[in-house]
Amino acid sequence: MSVFEFNQSPRITLVLLDILTEYDTIPDLVNIDEFQSFKTEKRRLEHISTRIALAEGLSSWGLDPKMIHVVRDDKRAPSLRWIQGTFRSQELPGISLGHSHGKAVVALIEPGWWVGIDAEPEDRVIASNAFDQFCKGEELKMIRERPEDAVRLWTSKEAVQKAMHLGMHLNPRDITFANEIPIVGETQEISIGNQKIQLKNMLFQAYHVSVAWKPAETVQLDAEELLIAELAERIRDDEGNLKFEVGCKTVRGRI
Repeated sequence: MSVFEFNQSPRITLVLLDILTEYDTIPDLVNIDEFQSFKTEKRRLEHISTRIALAEGLSSWGLDPKMIHVVRDDKRAPSLRWIQGTFRSQELPGISLGHSHGKAVVALIEPGWWVGIDAEPEDRVIASNAFDQFCKGEELKMIRERPEDAVRLWTSKEAVQKAMHLGMHLNPRDITFANEIPIVGETQEISIGNQKIQLKNMLFQAYHVSVAWKPAETVQLDAEELLIAELAERIRDDEGNLKFEVGCKTVRGRI
């Protein structure tokens, strides 16, 4: 397993792990219902491996994986929540999960940001008849002339899809890059609508790894989080300061 700091501001940590070939126990962060829904042992091993990698990443941030679970929004984008009953107010990092050809990949980013990660073997070949599934126009013409760059182009686009929390709801053909193919080692800013996304590529252990990140957007709180937020508002004054006298008068009345 490899755990390393990918970016400093915002802080981004990457975890790469070889997919397990067997398992004895179900690790932390695995949703049993989701796990049991998988039809193949290969898919179950991939799921377990990404959760083990995520747990390692969380531990490197000083967080206890046993107190956290993974939730997904209506577009299947993952995020972290405190397990109900922990009543923790600390913000949790954003995450992105993936796996490809024997490798599980995980990215964690500091709170307030969204991140996307994708990886493919450096020597993977994408069939030319699939190019039009993620390219169009001049970009399609260009990649047909430079098929050796297709993998890096694909991982870059998938990382952006994940960072936007849209997945395939964002057509990869609509994601284009000013310099044609993102350059390894350089951070590039791209625009989608009014959104600004940072993208950086690297080669690591014979894999193309693409990471994209952007400021987080508003997310839907669950019932417990809504209750905590409501209670927090009730004990603050008009200037946002905590009103410590709330609840004290009743106690004094008993003395």
